[in-house]
Amino acid sequence: MRSTAVALGLTVLLALPNADGGAHATEVERALQQLRELIGVSDESTTWPATRSYDPGVLTAGEKLFRRNCAVCHGWNAEGTVADWQQRDAAGNYPPPPLNGTAHTWHHPTSVLLRIVKEGTRPLGGSMPPFGDKLTDAQIVSIIQWLTSLWPEDNYAMWAERSQRE
Repeated sequence: MRSTAVALGLTVLLALPNADGGAHATEVERALQQLRELIGVSDESTTWPATRSYDPGVLTAGEKLFRRNCAVCHGWNAEGTVADWQQRDAAGNYPPPPLNGTAHTWHHPTSVLLRIVKEGTRPLGGSMPPFGDKLTDAQIVSIIQWLTSLWPEDNYAMWAERSQRE
């Protein structure tokens, strides 16, 4: 049930209004209410669980999808592929960062992570291709869940708090 709630929560975050119009506010509120009911939270400001609870099947799927789609750039275990991900390469670009909690991924709330995976970083001047046409929302959610399972507890707690405040 927790993984269903997380998937619904991530869907809600994807539906939030954006610069080009986005979803209607009542649809977002309805989805948020469903999420609150699924995770048993009455406080309307809380939409992301502050403690970890993973479905082993979702983690296994996320790990396999990550390794098939992301590991070539971010490392087999999300550890990165270069010694210093903050050092620009010869072309002036930053290499893909580690996603295992040792870089900055956990600084970004859920909606940003989803948008980056779906749209890539090319619109932002980066080199990551978009995966929105290759991976479903559920697959992206499972990858993010697997990544968050690698993060130290403090990093996860700060990320969950940021995601709740969205």
